[in-house]
Amino acid sequence: NVGQTTGGIVASERFLTLSQCSVVFNVAVNSVRGAGFTAMDTVLTVQNSIMWGNIADGRIYQATQLNLSGSTTTLTMAYTDIYQWNSYLGGVGNFSSDPLFVDPVGLDGLGGTGDDDYRLLPGSPCINRGDPAFVPTQGETDLDGNPRVQGCRVDLGAYETNIGQLHGDFDDDRDVDRLTNTRGTVQTTYGRAPCRCDRR
Repeated sequence: NVGQTTGGIVASERFLTLSQCSVVFNVAVNSVRGAGFTAMDTVLTVQNSIMWGNIADGRIYQATQLNLSGSTTTLTMAYTDIYQWNSYLGGVGNFSSDPLFVDPVGLDGLGGTGDDDYRLLPGSPCINRGDPAFVPTQGETDLDGNPRVQGCRVDLGAYETNIGQLHGDFDDDRDVDRLTNTRGTVQTTYGRAPCRCDRR
């Protein structure tokens, strides 16, 4: 999306939760902040999301991804990949690494247009990086209609990936996990179990 003073999302005097979203490659032409998201006097929660590549007045930095204004604005941010993240915004599980989108600029070479692909490539730091306590609601899907949580944790952003992941492999060792119960018999588990990505 391209706008004059804001690019992607504007929230004013709201209670808003942004969860499993990709706010990427928006442009604010005549502003120095808030190309991705601008929150004014808003109670905002951002979780399991990606905020990347949003440009304001030709510049790109943390404040062009997320701009907070107003005396009553509060932010709770967790498990989010945000461009040039630093501890100023606080929260847990946040970081700044190239999300490795499949094709962030598309055939036209421009981010934020209709031919872009914001699915995650294998090796993306956003795979299995969401809140370890996240449990999808029954029937919850990603933007493609695929079930949420394909691996051992929810992926960040609008798309879940199952590339290179085996259903039931909760410790990322490439086989279906088995647990031994108190009677000594082995059973396959498809429930939530500790996994290697919990240690990130």
